[in-house]
Amino acid sequence: MEQQLTLDEAHGRGFELVRAHTERFIGYLEGLSEADIATPVPGLRWTVGETVAHVRSVYGRYTADPRRAASPQAVATQNAEDIVEAGVDVKAASVFIADQLTYLEAVVPHLAPERLFPFHAGQLTTMAGGWGNLLGELHAHGDDIARATGQPFSIPSVDLEILWRFTAPVLQGWVRAEARDLVEDWRLRFPFGAVDAVLDHGALRWDIRSAEDPEHVVEVADVAGFTLVFPYRRRPVTDPTTALLVSRFTDL
Repeated sequence: MEQQLTLDEAHGRGFELVRAHTERFIGYLEGLSEADIATPVPGLRWTVGETVAHVRSVYGRYTADPRRAASPQAVATQNAEDIVEAGVDVKAASVFIADQLTYLEAVVPHLAPERLFPFHAGQLTTMAGGWGNLLGELHAHGDDIARATGQPFSIPSVDLEILWRFTAPVLQGWVRAEARDLVEDWRLRFPFGAVDAVLDHGALRWDIRSAEDPEHVVEVADVAGFTLVFPYRRRPVTDPTTALLVSRFTDL
């Protein structure tokens, strides 16, 4: 029988992973040249510097910024406004991110693992889900910067289980209108074990098995690579079943 990662474990382990990979990311940013920072990111409307400004704003939402967008479209608007407000200053962004990490380190031991916090699009999540979200942001935007500069950065597959077990439920806020009449059973088979999901008239019940043999099964060998396909859309979809899953959700 698969040993499931518990909420308590993900609460503590997730922060340790966030701390380690945030420190890696800050070190990675130190290697960027002024030319790198001004380079446009392929497939995005942002430069590398603007991408870093966005990551800065994400960390701010874990501490001093309580604003949460009401819809996926409003998330994009808030992201754009935050980049303008922060400006392109990679060194200042690194200092800000490090400061937020220090603050979180002091606060996390006092937070109950089951406590829920507001997320975008009307969703709620635990801090474990929040850690998965930060890991995903680092993974996706590190990849953005890597595609622009040729300097690789990613989160290892083994460290993304928390995202898939505890963050992915907030995708309920990104279910497309045309998918809200559907009832579907899904199983994602990861190296760390299967994750089941039920899409039921717009409601997304995550890691709940409703059928022994689900209608749709996605085999995931490379978790890091798959995460760049879905939900982050940084890679083309080549598998038909994955393409069907992707079609149920709006872009992040």
